[in-house]
Amino acid sequence: MSLSMFGRQGLTLPAMLVRPGVAVTTIELFSLVQTVPDPRKEEGKKNLAQAPALLKEHSEIRLLVQRTLAGAKGKNANEYADYIAAGLRGELRKGWSTPPITIWIPSQANGETTATAKMVAEAEGSGLYEVFIPVGAHQVPIDGETQCTALHQIVSDPESYDLTIEQLRGVRIPVELYWDLDVEQARQVFHDRNVKGITVDKNLAMSMDQRDLGTQLAHKVADQVKIHTTNGVVPLSSLLQSQRRQLAASDDKLITLSGLRALVTTALLGKSGIAKTSATVTESTLDTSKVSAEDQKERVVSLLASVLTKVGPELAKGPKGTALNAPAILTGLGVAVHHATGWAESDQITEETLMNMITTVKWDRSAEYWDGVGGKALVKEGEITGVSFAGGAKDSGGRVGDAILYPSTELGQKIRGLSS
Repeated sequence: MSLSMFGRQGLTLPAMLVRPGVAVTTIELFSLVQTVPDPRKEEGKKNLAQAPALLKEHSEIRLLVQRTLAGAKGKNANEYADYIAAGLRGELRKGWSTPPITIWIPSQANGETTATAKMVAEAEGSGLYEVFIPVGAHQVPIDGETQCTALHQIVSDPESYDLTIEQLRGVRIPVELYWDLDVEQARQVFHDRNVKGITVDKNLAMSMDQRDLGTQLAHKVADQVKIHTTNGVVPLSSLLQSQRRQLAASDDKLITLSGLRALVTTALLGKSGIAKTSATVTESTLDTSKVSAEDQKERVVSLLASVLTKVGPELAKGPKGTALNAPAILTGLGVAVHHATGWAESDQITEETLMNMITTVKWDRSAEYWDGVGGKALVKEGEITGVSFAGGAKDSGGRVGDAILYPSTELGQKIRGLSS
């Protein structure tokens, strides 16, 4: 990395040119935090009143293409810093990742291009270039500013993240560089990056998190349960759908991994676990004042294995025949199971009572039993043609749990086919 090019002072980075004005590279962590200002110092009248002129100018440009840190974005920066620090400490092994930070280098006030790219002669045809960024050029994160804030937090106080300056030396950050863009084009890049991509469903994403306690226990449950199918007795683990949140009508799987995780999460935590179906669950999430985390994990795996074995014939009917595989139903079932764990705060029941409650429920995929409880009747030309469970766990999980737990209520009677 050179500090001069063509007699000018600045930063020269080896990079791969994507197209004119766009390159990908890596930057040393300390170089990044020195050349890209800390967004926390660019907000608030007090900070800016004491800021040097160059930082004030940078903050004005930044607000043309970025959101403020107030609210969820700022909170996420703290969590991001914890995550990155854990990765740098080696606690996450190789299974952690951060996306490249997208940095825009605005043109000068007179319209002159700031950054320049020169092909490395000995590597002609390889796409390898040297990108030169002169001293004083603004570097503004269009995408990845939360990560950039997190990196500033780590560098400013590494000890609070159980890191040292020595551990941070040599750390490189992946970066995309954009230049030759005016403000409108830079804002368009911000828009496209944040809108064009399809957001992954949070429940599905959580089921991919192998460090999440709910996901870990879901796999353990699936390994223990055996299902009788037309192909013989097979472990539930071979019938898990991990690619989608809902089963398709033609699916050859019997339950989604995200649905099974929701069942585990609410079995552990009860109704409060409904909110955790799309959030990380760790041992620190558990209330261990009465029952240890290890005992809770063992009890939930054992209890759910028994429950799913009991309802195995229902699950074996597949996505067309049973309501059991719907996320809302699994979430509610977990709420009911929680009351038989031994650490529910109220209305504790025995495992035998739980099994009796479960076996009296009509699990058929029918609006007769589930309309208004965990699903919604589909009506065409005045006739009920089926039932939809599209509402999801957070909308209906609590109602399903109550209907299972309290057979004498209106909803409890409905799901047991006893409504008048």
